[in-house]
Amino acid sequence: MRTGDRDLMVLNMRDSDPQGQEREVLWLHELLHHTEQLHYFTRATEIFDLNRYRVIRKEHLVERVLREREVRPFIFIGNKN
Repeated sequence: MRTGDRDLMVLNMRDSDPQGQEREVLWLHELLHHTEQLHYFTRATEIFDLNRYRVIRKEHLVERVLREREVRPFIFIGNKN
C-alpha cells in the first residue's frame, strides 16, 4: 500500500475488513511521519569518529555530521538502542 512517499507492507494474521486495514496503515503512516523527523533521529543516534577517537552524542553535532556532503572515512553512525 502506498502512502505519501513511503511503501508499507502490513502483514495481518487476523481477518479484518478493508476499511480496518486502511485505518491501520494510515495510523502507521502517521506514527512513522512523526518519529522519522531529523530531531528524533539525532536524539537516538551517535557518531563514532575513529579519526579523532571520539563519540559524538550532542544532537546539533550529530546533525552537522549527517548533513556533510563529503563522506569521510572511519565515521560511523550508531543507534543508541
